[in-house]
Order: sequence, then C-alpha cells, then structure tokens
Amino acid sequence: MAKVLNTKAPATGAGGDPSLDSVSSAAAASGIRRLEPTDGLFLRAEHLRQIEDYARDLSLANGIGGGPGVVYGYTLDLDPAGQVVGATAGLAIDPSGRPLQSLARLEADLSGLARSEPGRIWIVEVIAAEPIPAGSEPLYSAVCATPCGPQPQIQPWRDDAVQLRVRAQTLWGPWVNTRPTRRLLSALVSAYFDLERQDGDPWLTPSGPGTAVPGLGGRPWAGAAPESTAGPAGVPLGLLAWIDGKWVLDVWSARRDRLLSPPDTAWHNHLGLRPRPVFTAQVLQFTDQLAREAVDAKNPLPSRFVELPPAGFLPLPSGLGEGVKTVAQLVRWLEVIFQGAVQLSVELCSADVALSAVALAQHLDRIPLAAHAEKGPVVQILVPGIPADLPAVTTSRYGWVAFVRSPRIEWAGFERVPGERPQAPGGEPPATDNGPEGDEVSAAANEEAAAHEASEADEVLAADEVPAPAPEEHASVAVHVVEAPSFRGRYLNRVADTAALPAVTELSFPGQGWAPADDDQAMASIREAVTRDGGRLADMVVTTSDAEREPLMAARARALATRLGLGEPGTPVGVFPAVVDGPEAIYLMTRRPAR
Repeated sequence: MAKVLNTKAPATGAGGDPSLDSVSSAAAASGIRRLEPTDGLFLRAEHLRQIEDYARDLSLANGIGGGPGVVYGYTLDLDPAGQVVGATAGLAIDPSGRPLQSLARLEADLSGLARSEPGRIWIVEVIAAEPIPAGSEPLYSAVCATPCGPQPQIQPWRDDAVQLRVRAQTLWGPWVNTRPTRRLLSALVSAYFDLERQDGDPWLTPSGPGTAVPGLGGRPWAGAAPESTAGPAGVPLGLLAWIDGKWVLDVWSARRDRLLSPPDTAWHNHLGLRPRPVFTAQVLQFTDQLAREAVDAKNPLPSRFVELPPAGFLPLPSGLGEGVKTVAQLVRWLEVIFQGAVQLSVELCSADVALSAVALAQHLDRIPLAAHAEKGPVVQILVPGIPADLPAVTTSRYGWVAFVRSPRIEWAGFERVPGERPQAPGGEPPATDNGPEGDEVSAAANEEAAAHEASEADEVLAADEVPAPAPEEHASVAVHVVEAPSFRGRYLNRVADTAALPAVTELSFPGQGWAPADDDQAMASIREAVTRDGGRLADMVVTTSDAEREPLMAARARALATRLGLGEPGTPVGVFPAVVDGPEAIYLMTRRPAR
C-alpha cells in the first residue's frame, strides 16, 4: 500500500482536552438571511421575498469579491452627427456586486449638455435602472374577504434594467491650457490616469505633485483592504470631451475591464504599482488614439501626445523591413517621429521577447514627450527581426515594433585604494586570476542581441524612402583592445589600468547615433589588434560619465561587434556598461590561447 503523508491526527493540549487547543469568539450575524421552512408555516409574500433576497445577497457578495468592471461588450460609438453616444449589449459588474446586463443597444443624446465650463469632461457609464414591471396576473381577494366583481390585474414580474448615463465631472489641472489643441486629448487622458493613481492612495510614491512621502512606520501595513462601495454605482465605459467644437470619445481612458479582485487592486495602488487593468487600458488607449492618424514626419508623436505609456507598440511603415539590412532606415524613421523627445536604443529580437518586455514594463513610469528634449528618457525599440523557430508563429513580417521605457538604475562607483585588493559585493574577495572561465557570469543575462555575420551587416542599405536628414553632429569614441582578466569582476580594474594608454583608433558615430560610420581602415585596425596571436573577442566594456547614456553606449558596442564579426562562434559577445569619469570609450576584452 502506498504511504500517505500528512495523515497524522493533530496533537491535543497538554491535558488531552481538545477544548484547550483553540478559542473562538461569539457568533455574529453575516447580514445574509434565509428562510427556514417549517411545516405549518403560513407562506406569505414576505417569505417568498426573503428567499429572493437570500439568493440576491449571495450573488452580490460573489460579485463584490470578483471586483467591478466590464466583463464583455458595451462598445461605445458616436453617431455620424456626433450628438448621440451609443453602447452595444454587454455585461458589467458594479462596485456593489450587481450585474449590469443589457441585451439591446443603449443610446444617450448629448445635445442638451452644457459645454462651456473649463475643465469639464463627461464619463459615459452603465448604471442600474429601476426594474421594469412585466407580465399580467389576476389579483385574488385577500383571505376571508368576500369576492365582488371581476378580479383586478397586477404585473407580478420585475425585469432588472440598466441605462447609459453621461455624467459631468470637472478635472482641474494644467491640461486645460495645453496647446496646440491636437495635444489636448493626450493631456486630458494623462491627467485622468494620474487622478486615478492619486485616488488609489499610494503609500510609497507622492500622492500629488511635489508632496512628501511619509515614512513606512505611519502606514497600516497589517490592515485589510478597504470595503467595496456599499450602494450601486456606475461602471465607466469611456470618456467624452468637447474639443475644437466637437465631441471626442476616448474609451480606454475610463473603461476598466474586470480582471482583479478589490484587495489586489488596493494593494497595487498602495504600493505605488500599476494594476493590470490600468496598464492594459493605458496601452490600448495609446494604440487607439495613435491609429486615428498616420505616424510620419507630418504627424510626429510629440505633436499629438504629451505622454506615452511605459511600453507599447508603433506601426511599422510598409516601406520599412524588420531585418538587419534595413535597420538604418528604421532608425532614421524613429528619429523623425520622436523628434528628439527620447534617447533611442534599437535592438533586434524575436517577437516573443518584445511582447514579454512590454508586459514587464507594467509598473514603470509613463514616458514624457517634449520635442528636442535636452535629456529625454531612454526608450528601447524592440524590432521583431529574429525569426521565430516555432512554425505556428512564423511570419515574414509583423508590421510593428515595440517600445519600452528603460529602467533608470545607477550604481555607485567607489575609487579603489592603491595597493588594496578590490572587494566583491558582500565584502568577500573576488576569485583569483586562475579561476576557470566557466565561472563567468552567464552570457544570457548580459547579452541582449545576437551577433550577426559581418557579411550581413555590410549590406545595410541606405534610406531611399526617408528624406535625407540635414548634416548632423558626429560623436567620436575611443576604442581600446586589452587582454581580459579571467574573472569578469576585474574588468573595471583592467579598464582603469589601461585607460591612459593610447587607443587603437577613434570611431565616428554619425548624428550622435549608435551605428558606427563606414570606416574600413579603422575596422581593419581593430580587427588586427583583436586577432593578433590567435586572439578572440570575449566581452566588451563601455564607459560613460552619464548613467542615462549607458544604453546608447551599449548599443554602439553591439553595433561594433556586429560590424567586426568577431567573437566565439555561436556565442554572442557580452556588453558591460559602466559609469566612470572621463571621455566615453569602448574596451574590447580579448583572450589569447595559452602558450
């Protein structure tokens, strides 16, 4: 017979009395009452009503536990004249747990709404309506009464009903002064998202602009999630704004689908995190607004948006591909549509990696957009240019690229005292130089793009379909070739020891971009320095004094590795960015066969 685990009876108290093992409070009513049928009970309407109330209360409790939101349907639209907002049939759960189901289209007339008040917006929501009487039954006389004449008729049924409501709300803030007005919707949506964040009562981030964050000790960390709304309330389906003399409908600024329970939502908000329904809504809102106009030089992103979600997708023009051969054209197009609002870092990857990166950005800050920003946020552009190896998801072209805000992380650099042995994190001394190369940090954790053959990289085409940009400033970066220590933890020590030595060459990067200029002589000098005496490229270290330029320098190193076509066959070269004083530089860490 198989042995069954965890079947031993729990031990009792010291005296063997089970009553000493636990204690309980006095019973308290739950507020949910049911009928206890008994023979001889004279059944009346109040008893039948209590049976219904019991079933309804159980249903409401279950609805509250699952959280409010839209379950399906309730798609909004405006009529061609722009004066009637409508919603398709659907199902939603309101904060009191009540199901709001409609089997027919709902419409509301907007012509009578006052539109002149500054900061006025309108929330389109579905709410519970008064039940609709239905059916017909004769009303019999009361017990022991004498019937006289025809029996009166009653309507014994009540159909639950819903209605579409357009509710005015004033949203104060600087968004009302946004110009040009084509950016007004984006400013409004951003203000609405931030109001939602503030209403969530964040504990670890400011509850308002410039406000201080109280210490951890003043928060009820052992408390429970707040109770849900007691009475019926509407479920938002979208937002209306009066812009340039016409109604503008935006769905995902206000609509939240039913995905999380109330405690999950509450603790996300308290911890300064973004609940999944909010993140999904922000990505969908941006994508929906983006699709209303073309994305090109005439419609760059900063001309329409004041903020972007922390991650999302951009449509790829039909003239641009997703492979390494057209990456130069793609970079130029990205620079045009972003207008210098962000610092771009372009990476080639498979589609599943790009989609996963978007999902992982759920809790990052939104991306501010200001054209020609002096120091804009770093944004990674993930191009699904590496073909899938699963036949079911293989395609010749995806037609999109993903954008993800790069996490802003800085690490403190400490000067090494001359003659002192450097310490690894935690105070332990690093491994000795005779440690095996197999102990190096896994390459998969440090490399973000696979190396490509030099013959493919040399075939990068010039941009025929994108207007030639005006002459731009070129960046010059020193390239050093040094022998790598056996332990990666000593890379920075080796960099410090060789920084003052002459560089092999200086590489030019046109337009302060990440792709090196075509310089065959410089490439030949680097390749010769690396491969001398049978050497091979192991890793690359890039240095900069500005932490926000680390992604750009890492991209330059990867582009250089691709152009050189060096490294271990089948193993991508690792790139390690570091913040150090001095000019920006690229260090090629080489290994040579033992003699």
